[in-house]
Amino acid sequence: MSECFSGVVRGSTDGHSYYWRIRTMWRPTRVNGSALWQYDENETSTIFTQSSPVSTDPTPEDLNMTVILPDEQFGWVSQDIVQVNKSEYPPSDSEVSRTIYIHAQQLVDANGFRWSVSNFLYNPTTNLYNGSEAPTMPYLLQFYSEPEADRKPNYSIAFAHGGYDPGSNTWPAKLGEVIDIVIQNNAGPTSGQVEQHPWHQHGQKYWDMGIGMGNFSYAALNASLASRSGKPYLRDTSVVYAGPGEAYNGSMIADNAPGGWRLLRVKVTDP
Repeated sequence: MSECFSGVVRGSTDGHSYYWRIRTMWRPTRVNGSALWQYDENETSTIFTQSSPVSTDPTPEDLNMTVILPDEQFGWVSQDIVQVNKSEYPPSDSEVSRTIYIHAQQLVDANGFRWSVSNFLYNPTTNLYNGSEAPTMPYLLQFYSEPEADRKPNYSIAFAHGGYDPGSNTWPAKLGEVIDIVIQNNAGPTSGQVEQHPWHQHGQKYWDMGIGMGNFSYAALNASLASRSGKPYLRDTSVVYAGPGEAYNGSMIADNAPGGWRLLRVKVTDP
């Protein structure tokens, strides 16, 4: 299950303890707590070699201030962010070769809270996806251990199945392709509630193009781009927000109904 926390460290230097206040942001009842961070004075010290000049910046004077972050809201500040390197910009719409739709959904079963990806649920007991003929080990480990001739996914079958290759249980991409990946966050099949969830890409960064509520469409993307003060930016991790049906405030929508979406655009350059 996805929880968001804000944490604030306070204290001072010269051996004083540090105090970390945490609170949940995605539940109507806030949970406040603290943790005490102390060094064990009985432990022996190791020799430390300074590899760079010691900072001459003055010690901040407001370390004892506790700053509470604002309540979470849809999108938070993601629509205000801009790309630092202005010479980099995302591929244009005309360069996009295809769009892949990934449906994310939180499920509750005997194993607790788990996430399905386009109706595929990883089972840690059997290492199979919904009982299909999936690899019996994580895909990348299998990739490096199997014969090279067996490593190529079936692109023809994948393109005929919305980008999904059932033989390898992957969404393969070819080098040089420009792909839009739409992650659609849906309500649970029995709860009518939606949770936010982070998504991470390995290897290379993608362009975070926009967010919205309800079903994704390119018209909705254009509206998102027009309403934002920032611009698309490169990221390797993004949050797909709950949208309608947020579990943190107790709202509900129809079972399996669309909550929030996020569009990631990637030019495939890293195999």
